[in-house]
Amino acid sequence: MEIEKSRIIFEDIKRFLNNHFSDNYNESIEYEDCFHITIYSKEKEESSVWFEFDIGNAELIVGYGISHIHYGKQYGQEISEGLNRLLDFFTAKMKRTEFYKGKVNFKNVYEIQKKNESYRNLGTSSMLFLYPFWRKTTKKVTEHSELIKNENIITELEQLRERINNVC
Repeated sequence: MEIEKSRIIFEDIKRFLNNHFSDNYNESIEYEDCFHITIYSKEKEESSVWFEFDIGNAELIVGYGISHIHYGKQYGQEISEGLNRLLDFFTAKMKRTEFYKGKVNFKNVYEIQKKNESYRNLGTSSMLFLYPFWRKTTKKVTEHSELIKNENIITELEQLRERINNVC
């Protein structure tokens, strides 16, 4: 995707966020033409979706929690795929399962559930050493509701998805 098309899509996404998440997202400029945006749940949940769009280098990183995926030709995945995944995060339920040995969190599993589907693994983060491996494993599951539930906003999101797919 060329730079001008990427800028158009980025501005469309920012307009959408300003309209519906104005108090629930943070933007930082990493360097010229590289932006990092985190979108927080409007509810009192510890839930965030984030993306980093390096327009100049044609790279997009989309994440939930610590789990993330890189998109761009250099990774063998089109940026449009990543943008569609980002939009999926707005209308899907998410789940984080934390695994503990004693009081030490040694592994997290991140999952997504689209409408009427079972949960699908997004990624796992874990530490290899320096935790009490001999202790009993316990887990804590936290489910996060969709960031968007309003049908009118979902319709607007789908229009944004259509623009992305037409431009990309």
